[in-house]
Amino acid sequence: MDPGVISHGLLYDMPMQETESPLKFPCDFPIKVMGRSDSGFEAKALGIVRHHVPDFETDNMRSRASRNGNYLSVTFTVRVSSRGQLDDLYRGLTACKAVLMVL
Repeated sequence: MDPGVISHGLLYDMPMQETESPLKFPCDFPIKVMGRSDSGFEAKALGIVRHHVPDFETDNMRSRASRNGNYLSVTFTVRVSSRGQLDDLYRGLTACKAVLMVL
């Protein structure tokens, strides 16, 4: 099948090149991170975000506890300047043992 051909409602395309991205940078990007409430997860995740986005402000952070309070989801809306920066942030968050999931 030729690149760019639409089949069954899906766009089949060639693999993205390293420099290509559907995002236009710089941009604000929400990242949802989940972990156990009792693990110090929120502080660890914030530290990782600030490592990769040094000017991150906590005003751009929203936390929500699960129904029983065992888990916490935190959404960080980060201003990223490149796909590489965003990829590094995802890798940093997923490498943290206190982080259960990153979306």
